[in-house]
Amino acid sequence: MTDYLLHEFSHQDLDWLLHNGQIRELSPKTVLRQPDRPCHEIYLLLEGSLSLAMPYQNSGQLQEFLQLTSGELTGAIPYLETLFSAATIQAIDRSCVLCFDRTQLADKLTQDIAFSAHFYRAQAVLLWQRLQFLAMQMKLNPAFLARVNLKEAAILFAELQDQDLDWLIAVGQIQMLANQTILQPRYHPIEALHIVLEGALSLQALDDSPDAIAQVFLHSDLRSLQELARLARGDLFGETLFLQPHPSYVQIQALRETQLLSIPRWRLAAKLLHDDGFAMRFYRVLAGLMASKYQAIVSQLGFVTHQETLEVGDSFLSKMAMAEARFDWMLKRIKTQSTSGREIQWSFN
Repeated sequence: MTDYLLHEFSHQDLDWLLHNGQIRELSPKTVLRQPDRPCHEIYLLLEGSLSLAMPYQNSGQLQEFLQLTSGELTGAIPYLETLFSAATIQAIDRSCVLCFDRTQLADKLTQDIAFSAHFYRAQAVLLWQRLQFLAMQMKLNPAFLARVNLKEAAILFAELQDQDLDWLIAVGQIQMLANQTILQPRYHPIEALHIVLEGALSLQALDDSPDAIAQVFLHSDLRSLQELARLARGDLFGETLFLQPHPSYVQIQALRETQLLSIPRWRLAAKLLHDDGFAMRFYRVLAGLMASKYQAIVSQLGFVTHQETLEVGDSFLSKMAMAEARFDWMLKRIKTQSTSGREIQWSFN
Protein backbone atom coordinates (compact mmCIF):
# COMPACT_ATOMS: atom_id res chain seq x y z
CA MET A 1 0.00 0.00 0.00
CA THR A 2 2.71 2.47 0.91
CA ASP A 3 6.40 2.92 1.71
CA TYR A 4 5.59 5.50 4.38
CA LEU A 5 8.11 4.05 6.84
CA LEU A 6 10.94 4.96 4.45
CA HIS A 7 9.65 8.54 4.43
CA GLU A 8 9.06 8.87 8.17
CA PHE A 9 11.97 6.95 9.73
CA SER A 10 15.61 8.02 9.87
CA HIS A 11 18.63 5.89 8.95
CA GLN A 12 19.13 5.11 12.64
CA ASP A 13 15.49 4.07 13.00
CA LEU A 14 15.69 1.70 10.04
CA ASP A 15 18.98 0.25 11.33
CA TRP A 16 17.33 -0.49 14.69
CA LEU A 17 14.38 -2.19 13.01
CA LEU A 18 16.73 -4.26 10.87
CA HIS A 19 18.97 -5.39 13.74
CA ASN A 20 16.22 -6.04 16.29
CA GLY A 21 13.54 -7.62 14.14
CA GLN A 22 13.34 -11.25 13.05
CA ILE A 23 12.39 -12.13 9.49
CA ARG A 24 9.68 -14.79 9.23
CA GLU A 25 8.57 -16.51 6.02
CA LEU A 26 4.84 -17.29 5.85
CA SER A 27 3.14 -19.90 3.72
CA PRO A 28 -0.34 -19.15 2.36
CA LYS A 29 -3.07 -19.36 5.06
CA THR A 30 -0.54 -19.11 7.91
CA VAL A 31 -2.33 -17.54 10.91
CA LEU A 32 -0.37 -14.82 12.69
CA ARG A 33 -3.07 -13.92 15.18
CA GLN A 34 -6.18 -15.67 16.43
CA PRO A 35 -9.28 -13.94 17.86
CA ASP A 36 -9.29 -12.95 21.54
CA ARG A 37 -5.84 -14.42 22.21
CA PRO A 38 -2.98 -12.28 23.51
CA CYS A 39 -0.69 -10.95 20.81
CA HIS A 40 2.89 -10.27 21.85
CA GLU A 41 4.40 -9.27 18.52
CA ILE A 42 4.26 -6.46 15.99
CA TYR A 43 4.62 -7.35 12.32
CA LEU A 44 6.01 -5.25 9.48
CA LEU A 45 4.89 -6.79 6.20
CA LEU A 46 7.83 -6.88 3.78
CA GLU A 47 6.41 -8.99 0.94
CA GLY A 48 3.11 -10.59 0.08
CA SER A 49 -0.28 -9.74 1.59
CA LEU A 50 -2.18 -10.39 4.79
CA SER A 51 -5.91 -10.62 5.47
CA LEU A 52 -7.43 -9.04 8.57
CA ALA A 53 -10.83 -10.61 9.31
CA MET A 54 -13.24 -9.58 12.06
CA PRO A 55 -16.58 -10.92 13.36
CA TYR A 56 -19.63 -9.26 11.85
CA GLN A 57 -22.26 -8.04 14.29
CA ASN A 58 -25.29 -9.62 12.61
CA SER A 59 -23.86 -13.09 12.03
CA GLY A 60 -20.86 -13.33 14.34
CA GLN A 61 -18.98 -14.91 11.44
CA LEU A 62 -15.53 -13.70 10.45
CA GLN A 63 -15.45 -11.45 7.41
CA GLU A 64 -12.45 -9.89 5.76
CA PHE A 65 -12.17 -6.28 6.80
CA LEU A 66 -8.85 -5.27 5.31
CA GLN A 67 -6.01 -6.57 3.15
CA LEU A 68 -2.54 -5.43 4.14
CA THR A 69 0.27 -5.00 1.63
CA SER A 70 4.01 -4.46 1.91
CA GLY A 71 5.12 -1.67 4.22
CA GLU A 72 2.21 -1.91 6.66
CA LEU A 73 2.28 -2.67 10.37
CA THR A 74 -0.09 -4.97 12.23
CA GLY A 75 -0.24 -6.99 15.43
CA ALA A 76 0.11 -5.49 18.90
CA ILE A 77 0.31 -1.88 17.69
CA PRO A 78 -0.29 0.90 20.25
CA TYR A 79 -3.87 2.28 20.12
CA LEU A 80 -5.06 -0.50 17.78
CA GLU A 81 -4.37 -3.59 19.86
CA THR A 82 -7.71 -3.50 21.70
CA LEU A 83 -9.64 -2.51 18.59
CA PHE A 84 -8.43 -5.58 16.69
CA SER A 85 -8.36 -8.03 19.60
CA ALA A 86 -11.18 -10.02 17.94
CA ALA A 87 -9.42 -10.11 14.57
CA THR A 88 -7.75 -12.96 12.72
CA ILE A 89 -4.59 -12.09 10.78
CA GLN A 90 -3.70 -14.61 8.07
CA ALA A 91 -1.32 -14.74 5.11
CA ILE A 92 -3.13 -14.63 1.78
CA ASP A 93 -0.16 -15.79 -0.29
CA ARG A 94 3.50 -16.48 0.36
CA SER A 95 4.59 -13.57 2.51
CA CYS A 96 7.47 -12.25 4.57
CA VAL A 97 7.21 -10.25 7.79
CA LEU A 98 9.66 -8.59 10.16
CA CYS A 99 8.63 -9.41 13.75
CA PHE A 100 9.26 -7.38 16.91
CA ASP A 101 8.49 -8.23 20.50
CA ARG A 102 5.98 -5.70 21.86
CA THR A 103 8.02 -5.23 25.07
CA GLN A 104 11.18 -4.56 23.08
CA LEU A 105 9.41 -1.93 20.98
CA ALA A 106 7.79 -0.36 24.06
CA ASP A 107 11.24 0.03 25.65
CA LYS A 108 12.57 1.64 22.47
CA LEU A 109 9.65 4.08 22.37
CA THR A 110 10.33 5.06 25.98
CA GLN A 111 14.11 5.41 25.68
CA ASP A 112 14.50 7.01 22.22
CA ILE A 113 12.41 10.19 21.87
CA ALA A 114 13.33 10.79 18.22
CA PHE A 115 12.42 7.21 17.26
CA SER A 116 9.18 7.54 19.20
CA ALA A 117 8.27 10.76 17.36
CA HIS A 118 8.91 9.11 14.00
CA PHE A 119 7.01 5.95 14.96
CA TYR A 120 3.88 7.76 16.16
CA ARG A 121 3.87 10.05 13.14
CA ALA A 122 4.18 7.03 10.84
CA GLN A 123 1.32 5.32 12.67
CA ALA A 124 -0.89 8.41 12.47
CA VAL A 125 -0.15 8.83 8.73
CA LEU A 126 -0.96 5.16 8.08
CA LEU A 127 -4.25 5.43 9.97
CA TRP A 128 -5.17 8.61 8.08
CA GLN A 129 -4.49 6.83 4.76
CA ARG A 130 -6.60 3.86 5.85
CA LEU A 131 -9.41 6.18 6.92
CA GLN A 132 -9.45 7.85 3.52
CA PHE A 133 -9.42 4.47 1.78
CA LEU A 134 -12.34 3.20 3.88
CA ALA A 135 -14.28 6.42 3.34
CA MET A 136 -13.82 5.99 -0.41
CA GLN A 137 -14.93 2.34 -0.24
CA MET A 138 -18.03 3.28 1.74
CA LYS A 139 -18.68 6.19 -0.66
CA LEU A 140 -18.62 8.59 2.26
CA ASN A 141 -18.22 12.29 1.78
CA PRO A 142 -14.56 13.05 2.78
CA ALA A 143 -15.97 15.59 5.22
CA PHE A 144 -17.10 12.63 7.34
CA LEU A 145 -13.53 12.34 8.61
CA ALA A 146 -13.84 15.78 10.19
CA ARG A 147 -16.46 14.51 12.64
CA VAL A 148 -15.40 14.91 16.26
CA ASN A 149 -16.12 12.11 18.71
CA LEU A 150 -17.23 13.13 22.18
CA LYS A 151 -14.25 14.37 24.20
CA GLU A 152 -11.68 12.85 21.81
CA ALA A 153 -9.79 16.14 21.65
CA ALA A 154 -9.28 16.04 25.43
CA ILE A 155 -6.44 13.60 24.80
CA LEU A 156 -4.38 16.60 23.71
CA PHE A 157 -4.47 18.22 27.15
CA ALA A 158 -3.86 14.95 29.00
CA GLU A 159 -0.80 14.01 26.94
CA LEU A 160 1.03 17.31 26.41
CA GLN A 161 3.30 18.62 29.16
CA ASP A 162 3.14 21.99 30.89
CA GLN A 163 5.90 23.47 28.73
CA ASP A 164 4.07 22.32 25.60
CA LEU A 165 0.91 24.16 26.61
CA ASP A 166 3.02 27.19 27.58
CA TRP A 167 4.43 27.21 24.05
CA LEU A 168 0.99 26.91 22.45
CA ILE A 169 -0.21 29.88 24.51
CA ALA A 170 2.91 31.92 23.66
CA VAL A 171 2.75 31.46 19.87
CA GLY A 172 -1.02 31.12 19.53
CA GLN A 173 -3.29 33.93 18.45
CA ILE A 174 -6.53 34.63 20.31
CA GLN A 175 -9.44 35.07 17.90
CA MET A 176 -12.92 36.30 18.70
CA LEU A 177 -15.56 35.23 16.19
CA ALA A 178 -18.95 36.89 16.02
CA ASN A 179 -22.06 34.78 15.54
CA GLN A 180 -22.29 33.30 11.99
CA THR A 181 -18.65 34.16 11.16
CA ILE A 182 -17.08 31.62 8.80
CA LEU A 183 -13.73 30.48 10.19
CA GLN A 184 -12.88 27.96 7.47
CA PRO A 185 -14.44 28.10 3.97
CA ARG A 186 -14.92 24.79 2.16
CA TYR A 187 -12.09 23.58 -0.09
CA HIS A 188 -9.68 26.22 1.20
CA PRO A 189 -6.34 25.24 2.74
CA ILE A 190 -6.16 24.78 6.50
CA GLU A 191 -3.70 27.35 7.83
CA ALA A 192 -3.76 26.80 11.59
CA LEU A 193 -4.57 24.43 14.42
CA HIS A 194 -7.60 25.89 16.23
CA ILE A 195 -8.53 25.13 19.86
CA VAL A 196 -11.99 26.25 20.98
CA LEU A 197 -11.71 28.14 24.27
CA GLU A 198 -15.33 29.26 24.58
CA GLY A 199 -18.39 29.16 22.33
CA ALA A 200 -19.43 26.73 19.60
CA LEU A 201 -18.63 26.01 15.95
CA SER A 202 -20.62 24.09 13.34
CA LEU A 203 -18.93 21.72 10.86
CA GLN A 204 -20.94 21.80 7.64
CA ALA A 205 -20.68 20.03 4.26
CA LEU A 206 -22.67 19.01 1.22
CA ASP A 207 -24.10 15.49 1.01
CA ASP A 208 -21.81 14.66 -1.91
CA SER A 209 -18.36 15.83 -2.97
CA PRO A 210 -18.55 18.13 -6.05
CA ASP A 211 -15.54 19.43 -7.91
CA ALA A 212 -13.49 21.50 -5.46
CA ILE A 213 -11.97 23.90 -8.02
CA ALA A 214 -15.40 24.85 -9.33
CA GLN A 215 -16.63 25.39 -5.79
CA VAL A 216 -13.79 27.77 -4.94
CA PHE A 217 -13.74 29.91 -8.07
CA LEU A 218 -17.25 29.67 -9.50
CA HIS A 219 -19.37 29.31 -6.35
CA SER A 220 -21.61 27.24 -8.60
CA ASP A 221 -23.32 25.11 -5.95
CA LEU A 222 -26.03 26.92 -4.03
CA ARG A 223 -27.37 23.93 -2.14
CA SER A 224 -27.64 24.25 1.61
CA LEU A 225 -24.95 22.69 3.77
CA GLN A 226 -25.68 19.90 6.21
CA GLU A 227 -24.28 20.02 9.75
CA LEU A 228 -21.93 17.12 10.46
CA ALA A 229 -20.91 17.94 14.01
CA ARG A 230 -20.31 20.73 16.48
CA LEU A 231 -17.11 21.85 18.15
CA ALA A 232 -17.37 23.14 21.69
CA ARG A 233 -15.11 24.12 24.56
CA GLY A 234 -11.86 22.11 24.43
CA ASP A 235 -12.33 20.73 20.92
CA LEU A 236 -9.86 21.30 18.10
CA PHE A 237 -9.73 21.49 14.32
CA GLY A 238 -6.88 21.28 11.82
CA GLU A 239 -4.94 18.39 13.37
CA THR A 240 -4.83 16.34 10.14
CA LEU A 241 -2.98 19.19 8.44
CA PHE A 242 0.22 17.79 9.94
CA LEU A 243 -0.36 14.30 8.53
CA GLN A 244 -1.24 15.13 4.94
CA PRO A 245 -1.84 18.71 3.80
CA HIS A 246 -5.18 18.98 2.04
CA PRO A 247 -7.99 21.50 1.62
CA SER A 248 -10.83 21.42 4.11
CA TYR A 249 -13.91 19.52 2.96
CA VAL A 250 -16.00 21.27 5.58
CA GLN A 251 -17.10 24.79 6.27
CA ILE A 252 -16.69 25.91 9.88
CA GLN A 253 -19.02 28.60 11.14
CA ALA A 254 -19.50 30.15 14.57
CA LEU A 255 -22.88 29.41 16.14
CA ARG A 256 -22.45 32.17 18.67
CA GLU A 257 -19.66 34.42 19.87
CA THR A 258 -16.64 32.11 20.03
CA GLN A 259 -13.08 32.45 21.31
CA LEU A 260 -10.26 30.43 19.73
CA LEU A 261 -6.58 29.84 20.30
CA SER A 262 -5.11 29.50 16.79
CA ILE A 263 -1.56 28.23 16.26
CA PRO A 264 -0.24 29.13 12.78
CA ARG A 265 0.73 26.21 10.60
CA TRP A 266 4.31 27.39 10.05
CA ARG A 267 4.98 27.86 13.77
CA LEU A 268 3.76 24.39 14.66
CA ALA A 269 5.56 22.79 11.70
CA ALA A 270 8.87 24.34 12.81
CA LYS A 271 8.32 23.20 16.41
CA LEU A 272 7.61 19.62 15.30
CA LEU A 273 10.76 19.62 13.19
CA HIS A 274 13.15 20.90 15.87
CA ASP A 275 11.70 19.60 19.17
CA ASP A 276 11.66 15.78 19.30
CA GLY A 277 9.96 15.66 22.69
CA PHE A 278 7.09 17.87 21.59
CA ALA A 279 6.83 16.00 18.28
CA MET A 280 6.65 12.65 20.09
CA ARG A 281 3.82 13.81 22.35
CA PHE A 282 1.95 15.63 19.56
CA TYR A 283 2.06 12.72 17.10
CA ARG A 284 1.15 10.27 19.86
CA VAL A 285 -1.98 12.39 20.38
CA LEU A 286 -2.71 12.36 16.65
CA ALA A 287 -2.27 8.58 16.50
CA GLY A 288 -4.84 8.26 19.29
CA LEU A 289 -7.26 10.61 17.53
CA MET A 290 -6.92 8.73 14.23
CA ALA A 291 -7.47 5.42 16.04
CA SER A 292 -10.67 6.86 17.55
CA LYS A 293 -11.96 7.88 14.10
CA TYR A 294 -10.89 4.48 12.73
CA GLN A 295 -12.86 2.67 15.43
CA ALA A 296 -15.96 4.72 14.58
CA ILE A 297 -15.83 3.67 10.92
CA VAL A 298 -15.14 0.02 11.77
CA SER A 299 -18.20 0.00 14.03
CA GLN A 300 -20.30 1.73 11.38
CA LEU A 301 -19.35 -1.00 8.92
CA GLY A 302 -20.92 -3.50 11.31
CA PHE A 303 -17.82 -5.23 12.68
CA VAL A 304 -17.43 -6.19 16.34
CA THR A 305 -14.84 -4.14 18.21
CA HIS A 306 -13.79 -4.09 21.85
CA GLN A 307 -12.42 -0.55 22.12
CA GLU A 308 -15.58 0.71 23.83
CA THR A 309 -14.67 -1.18 26.99
CA LEU A 310 -11.46 0.83 27.17
CA GLU A 311 -13.34 4.07 27.65
CA VAL A 312 -15.03 3.18 30.93
CA GLY A 313 -11.95 2.16 32.89
CA ASP A 314 -10.27 4.06 35.71
CA SER A 315 -7.36 5.03 33.44
CA PHE A 316 -9.64 6.68 30.89
CA LEU A 317 -11.66 8.53 33.54
CA SER A 318 -8.46 9.72 35.23
CA LYS A 319 -7.13 11.00 31.89
CA MET A 320 -10.37 12.84 31.22
CA ALA A 321 -10.24 14.51 34.65
CA MET A 322 -6.62 15.55 34.08
CA ALA A 323 -7.47 16.93 30.63
CA GLU A 324 -10.32 19.02 32.01
CA ALA A 325 -8.16 20.41 34.82
CA ARG A 326 -5.31 21.31 32.47
CA PHE A 327 -7.68 22.96 30.00
CA ASP A 328 -9.25 25.06 32.77
CA TRP A 329 -5.79 26.11 33.92
CA MET A 330 -4.80 27.02 30.37
CA LEU A 331 -7.87 29.28 30.14
CA LYS A 332 -6.88 30.91 33.41
CA ARG A 333 -3.34 31.55 32.15
CA ILE A 334 -4.61 33.07 28.91
CA LYS A 335 -7.08 35.33 30.72
CA THR A 336 -4.47 36.47 33.27
CA GLN A 337 -1.88 37.25 30.60
CA SER A 338 -4.35 39.13 28.41
CA THR A 339 -5.67 41.30 31.25
CA SER A 340 -2.58 41.92 33.38
CA GLY A 341 0.37 40.95 31.19
CA ARG A 342 1.79 38.68 33.89
CA GLU A 343 2.18 34.92 33.78
CA ILE A 344 0.98 32.40 36.35
CA GLN A 345 2.66 29.04 36.93
CA TRP A 346 1.09 25.63 36.52
CA SER A 347 -0.01 24.40 39.94
CA PHE A 348 -0.02 20.67 39.16
CA ASN A 349 1.98 18.08 37.24
